[in-house]
Amino acid sequence: MISLSKKRPVDRYFVFLWLSRFLLTNSPISDYEASPWQDSEEGASERTLTYKVPLNANLGPKTAEVIEKQVLASSSVATKCYIINCEVTNPNVPYGDKFNIVKRYCLTRSSEHSCKLRLTSDVQYKKGVWGMVKSIIEKNSKEGINEYCEDLCMCLQEESAGP
Repeated sequence: MISLSKKRPVDRYFVFLWLSRFLLTNSPISDYEASPWQDSEEGASERTLTYKVPLNANLGPKTAEVIEKQVLASSSVATKCYIINCEVTNPNVPYGDKFNIVKRYCLTRSSEHSCKLRLTSDVQYKKGVWGMVKSIIEKNSKEGINEYCEDLCMCLQEESAGP
């Protein structure tokens, strides 16, 4: 989905992406809430975000509730590599109980003053759906993910241009 290199230290992007509120200022979301990061028994850190996003669909709701569970993998090493796994659910969209969007961010140090970000995502089905419904879910999910990636790249470009 995204694979890019930036001339900023890896920790700066980690703070920007997961500790700041860039999501609030750079996207049309509302009702944003984030739980604090908490350590899990497996050695990872977790938090849950909830927010609403506008939908462009002709039918159905005009906004979607989003529940995003973020897990900072225990294999992450400060100043070197951060791996964040996300599971995104949209409970109030049609068939929202049948699928999740899974995303993985890998933010790695390439030198003292540069890093690489790789973001992958996929639709994960919790329950079986008909072929036509599956096509619609995948089409709409891909459009949403692509729009998010475009917004994220623009935000990272602005962050790279800063002091």
